[in-house]
Formats: sequence, C-alpha cells, structure tokens
Amino acid sequence: MLLHKRLNVGCGFDIRDGYTNVDMNAFHQPDLIADISNIHQVEDGTVEEVLAQDVLEHVPRTKVLPALVEWNRVLHVGGILRLRVPDLTSIARMILAGEHKAVVVDMLYGTQPYAGDFHTAGFTVQSLTSELKEAGFALESAEIIDSWMISAVARKVSQVRSNVFDLAKNDSLSSTEFVKSIYVAILGRDADNEGLQHFVQSMDDGARDRFQVATTIASSEEARRRGARLVEAVA
Repeated sequence: MLLHKRLNVGCGFDIRDGYTNVDMNAFHQPDLIADISNIHQVEDGTVEEVLAQDVLEHVPRTKVLPALVEWNRVLHVGGILRLRVPDLTSIARMILAGEHKAVVVDMLYGTQPYAGDFHTAGFTVQSLTSELKEAGFALESAEIIDSWMISAVARKVSQVRSNVFDLAKNDSLSSTEFVKSIYVAILGRDADNEGLQHFVQSMDDGARDRFQVATTIASSEEARRRGARLVEAVA
C-alpha cells in the first residue's frame, strides 16, 4: 500500500513529505526500498507523479530506458514525470570556457562519497526527449537551471511495455534461460551455441548484467535488420 500516490524515486537523503520516498539504500531510510528500474511493490497505473531529481545520471546507461519504462508502468495515463539531470552541452561549454576543473569533474562523474553516488549516464535536451518519447512520455518543458542541469517535466501519453526488460528483471530465470529467452524475444530465433556461451559466461564473470546483454543483442546488425525494438506501445 502506497503512503502517497506520488513517488520520489532515488530519493537519497531528500526525504519529502507528501511522497512515497523510494531508494535502493536502506541507510537513506526511504519509505520503500527498491531498485528504481524495478519498483515491483507498486501496481500498474496507480501513481499520479514521479519525481526523479538527480537520479538518472546515477543509473548505468543501459538501465536509463528500463527505468523510464518502469515509471511509465506505475503512472496512470496523463501522470507527470519531473526530472533533473546534468546537461552535457552546458558542462562542455564550461570546460571550453576554462571553468574550475574539480567542479566540472564532480558535475560529470559525481562526488562519489559512496557506492551508487557515481554518474554513469549523461544527457542533452535532445537525447532526453528521444528516450522519453520511446518510453511513452511527451516532454512538456525543459530548462537549464544553475547553468548545468536540465529541469524537465514530461507527461505519460501512452502505455508501453518491454518483454525484454521484463525478462531481465525475472530473477527466476537462470543465466542460460535468460539468454535463450532474449535471443527469441529480440532476434526471433534460438541462441547459437557460441553466442549463448559468450553471454552466459560474461554474466557469470560479472562483466555484463542482464540489461547490458539485452542492449548488446538489440544493437546488433541482425536485430537492426529485423527492426527489433526494446519497447512497444500497448494497444
């Protein structure tokens, strides 16, 4: 049961009244401990607003779209997503203008005081708009604040789904079962032995997680020829 129908995802120490505060780290003392790309405790379409300030840059690049798709899932159609992320274009201008290096490095990579407080993804207004559109959102406004961050508001305009991301989040599948399922979902065929062994080994060695495997296969020439998509609109 949600405390509030507004989520503050990846809240860190920014615990807000009137929101269900969500974070993966228990030491932040959130209302709900969860990975922001897999908030399985929240039912579909039950949320009015998702607030994600200074969050997406901490998500591995291959999990940015899965996170947006998950927020689409929990929001009702017409629900609002409020984002704040670093703007790579503004930061690049600062570097070219000779801004203080330590400050710029923190903007790019995070202050890194603990695991999870690293920046692993970057954005421009154009790239953010594109990923939001793929995840079923329409960008309503975007402005640069404090000279280096994008403050954006988007609205859920359509329901989307991703069988691929659902497979990646399914912990009941073994590595082998997952890779076999991903080949079928993305390429429409059984996994060849070489590919199966390669991807299973890379996951077992910790070189790739499941989202990285899915993204790698989806970006292959074979997947492009098939017109494979990670995300689909729900009719």
